[in-house]
Amino acid sequence: LDMAVCLGVFIVSLGSLAASVFAEQPPSLSLLPPPMQNASYDHGAHAKNSTWIAQTYHHAALSGHEEEHGTASRLAAVKEEFAWSWKAYEDFAFGHDELRPVTQGFRDWGDSPLGLTILDNLDSLVIIGFSDEFTRALAWVNSTLSFDVDVEVSTFEMTIRALGGLLSAHALTKESILLSQATDLGNRLLRAFDTPTGLPAAKVNLRTGPVRPRPTEMLVLSEVGTLSLEFIALSDATGDPRYRNAVDATATRLAKLATAVPERQLPPILMSPADGQPVLGSMASLGAGGDSYYEYLLKAWLQTGKAETKRRQRYAVAAQAIVRKMVKRTPRAGMAFLAELSPFGGVHAKQDHLACFVPGMLALGAQTKAVKAADKHMAVASELLETCGALYTQTPTGLAAEISQF
Repeated sequence: LDMAVCLGVFIVSLGSLAASVFAEQPPSLSLLPPPMQNASYDHGAHAKNSTWIAQTYHHAALSGHEEEHGTASRLAAVKEEFAWSWKAYEDFAFGHDELRPVTQGFRDWGDSPLGLTILDNLDSLVIIGFSDEFTRALAWVNSTLSFDVDVEVSTFEMTIRALGGLLSAHALTKESILLSQATDLGNRLLRAFDTPTGLPAAKVNLRTGPVRPRPTEMLVLSEVGTLSLEFIALSDATGDPRYRNAVDATATRLAKLATAVPERQLPPILMSPADGQPVLGSMASLGAGGDSYYEYLLKAWLQTGKAETKRRQRYAVAAQAIVRKMVKRTPRAGMAFLAELSPFGGVHAKQDHLACFVPGMLALGAQTKAVKAADKHMAVASELLETCGALYTQTPTGLAAEISQF
């Protein structure tokens, strides 16, 4: 399902994908590490390895190849990074939603902790091979986790982190308690679709249902449009079509909104919860408010085994509009970047750091033949990846800015 993947595995995957973009070869699954029985914790090496991982990723992306020793070293560094972080969570916040690393405390979304860090990392523990840590996490899910709590949560966050984590881990292990908990949570999140528009509410009370939005709260494209993988996976796992039907109806409505500005062919990032219509002046963006909607367009098609043409067409139309209308280049250096589009025809030369998922998306779409102009999309992916790497290497700290103006 490629959901709730830990930072370490994400970096390894990006490194593989970055190299394959330049070599025009599909990413190798051989980069997944073998099972590991016992985690090794080296607190002193943590900061050094964090920097080294980033530097190694950048080198792999720009050189276009990886040596066998380099790959093994990167995998070891990723495992150590994850082990260090997970041990801190187990020591100071196990069972709670979030670790506060500076104070060595914790924070929960409500009065009753939901163990979000556990749920979000169940599949990562399996993939990396931390079997002892997974066993302890699974025991907590079995003995302590309950979603029958009077707490308001983000529909989007609970779906991608909790529901996605449970379903991913179930797909990998077939542990029945994971599907049981996922089904209970899915039924509670399904109530979010009980709205006048049929679009899911931004927040839901896990016990009572959708939360009425405040007058100033709008629906966000990347939230209402980033639920399909998890809900469809739940339908596939349980045989219950209700979850798929809910997100399919949302996808159809959002596809229609993409035609609201014909010359743009991309949906706005903000909609009214009262009628589901675009908010006046709402931008089209691949950054905050838009990002994962586009990621899920492609993956929703791949999730069907490439069987549903309608899903491929939705991605193809969006990807083509992105390449034609949003990819811009700086006047002097010709550096490619992703602009934002105004509904009134203007272009904003601004790119969020979040938009750096697009090179991987375009490359995956090209590799899987989701678009006809695969070679062009791969070339654009390569250009955008160069820019995203430069956003790090051209700063004194080696850290990219949250927002870049071009």
